[in-house]
Amino acid sequence: MQVSDVSNQLKDLINQAKKILVVTQKDPSFDGFAAALGLYHVLSSLKKEVVLACAGEAPPGISSLPGSEKFVTSVGPRNLVISFDYAEGSIEKVSYNIEGNRFNLVISPRDGVVNPDQIQYSYSGSNFDLIFILDTPSLANLGKLYEQERYLYSSAPTINVDRHDSNTQFGKINLLDPSASSVSEILASLAKIMGVNCNEAAANCWLSGIKVATNNFSQAVSAETFEAAATCARSLGKQAVTPGSFSFSQDKKPPASPPTFSADSSSKVSSGRVNDVRFEGEDSSHGETEADQSWFSPKIYKSSEDVK
Repeated sequence: MQVSDVSNQLKDLINQAKKILVVTQKDPSFDGFAAALGLYHVLSSLKKEVVLACAGEAPPGISSLPGSEKFVTSVGPRNLVISFDYAEGSIEKVSYNIEGNRFNLVISPRDGVVNPDQIQYSYSGSNFDLIFILDTPSLANLGKLYEQERYLYSSAPTINVDRHDSNTQFGKINLLDPSASSVSEILASLAKIMGVNCNEAAANCWLSGIKVATNNFSQAVSAETFEAAATCARSLGKQAVTPGSFSFSQDKKPPASPPTFSADSSSKVSSGRVNDVRFEGEDSSHGETEADQSWFSPKIYKSSEDVK
């Protein structure tokens, strides 16, 4: 599904939500973590209550990003609520006892019995109005966040944002783009299309996610990748995104920058001399080039026939 196709629907869901959960898979990538952090900062700026969760350990290098300490490994506990029809004074006592590994809640009515057909079960506590699931091919990849909290994912709309071909499309909205370099790229593009402000903290996270996913823009890049990076760079007040400007892995050297052809800012034509135009880094100690003085002398040409 294209970003532009769901932007209005996403706007409505976000505007209506008060409490939002953002999760990524139990074996998180740097991009997945960075994408979640960026989304956290954007949603928080919209005055939403946001919970960041991941069942696994943070990837190396993520602590340098703003808000990395916000992640939790569980979103419970939730309270089990037992409900049935009640008339004032009809319950004598409520108590409990434990028999072996079994917990018994004892409800003693004043008269008669509690009708089992009237008993209903529900949960209270960690309720969410909207859930974003990032960089996660299937719900099982969430680990214990899904195994222990299955009810969450059927109780609120789920937004599935991913770039994996193997994604099982489990969300109410599935925003999948296998051609994207990263989930950070998808979210940066989404924010721009929706007209949502990409604040400095979000831009920092998403730009870092894009850079790491593309090995400093040396692989898996497209025009859309650079557009998303430029959006983030503008929010950070940077003029451009250049290869080799971000270092993540010490055992990998960033790709060498291509030579840049440029003219010396003082280059001009005067008194028969032309200052050098050179590649950056080229030695200019060889001096200036003398122009042939005959070039500047007036020339007179005569025709061999009279003009009538």
